[in-house]
Amino acid sequence: MTGLLVNPPNVTIYASDPALADEMPAFLDTTPINLSGAYEDFSMNVELQLQDGIVVVGNQQVTVTNNDGCIGLTSVFVNVFSTANPIISGMDGYCPMDSVTISANNGFASYLWSNGDAAQSTTIKTNGTYTVTVTDANGCKTQSSKIITQYIPPDAFISGTLSFCDGGSSTSLDAGLGYQSYAWSTGATGHSITVTDTGSYSVMVTDFHGCTDTASVKVTLD
Repeated sequence: MTGLLVNPPNVTIYASDPALADEMPAFLDTTPINLSGAYEDFSMNVELQLQDGIVVVGNQQVTVTNNDGCIGLTSVFVNVFSTANPIISGMDGYCPMDSVTISANNGFASYLWSNGDAAQSTTIKTNGTYTVTVTDANGCKTQSSKIITQYIPPDAFISGTLSFCDGGSSTSLDAGLGYQSYAWSTGATGHSITVTDTGSYSVMVTDFHGCTDTASVKVTLD
């Protein structure tokens, strides 16, 4: 018998621990086997899939049944690798007309994001949930997700009396409290300024997300 192509046998793996016996699934290898002799040994790859929380390590019994109903017994050592879920770092949002870059931690062989990027980091410009699937050195895959949204931008304003009398008067301009930073056109960095000259004044405010907005006013003489 030379070059005989036969259908694959049924392969079943049994847990050595009786408590796990019902949790070990049966498998049917889908790859036909080429035999060049009636009693030639063969090998096949069998994928072992276990439910979450089930760990089977050590020698397990393997039963192989061929198409004629003949049964053979052997054992296989099962080693279940453990791998940690990736940790995604970075801001959870972005300012309008901007973007945010998020990254998975080091230590994995490959990275694949749900937006198609195959790198450790990805840059986001659209709201949504972004998932990274990582593969470790053993080929084990895990994933984590992060929700990204667009921040509501600040709404800068300047309040105060926008005119004063000639002859040494002044007026105060105030951009309000609650922002991380203020940058006035005069160089001042507080939330309010006092001006003694007419002209245009502006302020750029920055919120705690780093988003900015600018307001301006014109001060005149009465």
